[in-house]
Amino acid sequence: VTTLATVTLRYEHPRRGSITEIEAGISDGDVVGSFAAAGAHFRLAAVVAEFAEVLRQSPFVDDAHADMAVLAAQAAAVAEDLATDPDAADLVVLIDAARRLVR
Repeated sequence: VTTLATVTLRYEHPRRGSITEIEAGISDGDVVGSFAAAGAHFRLAAVVAEFAEVLRQSPFVDDAHADMAVLAAQAAAVAEDLATDPDAADLVVLIDAARRLVR
């Protein structure tokens, strides 16, 4: 097993105000072959993050309309995998609404 990177996450608890720092290594065994092979909750988080980048017109987004089409497909696939998660279904609706505005 080869360590590829070390990730450090630091956050403040919203109610308690306590600060927590977590550090974990990422090894070659943690990497999956494709986005579709990743866990559904990871894919949901990734689609939400990319959707935020598109909405804020990030310089890393080349073509918002094309990205929205990809995001819509990815969100639909995640919502299907997480059929009992209303947030995943809501994301599909939000992306579809945003796609109509971007055209």
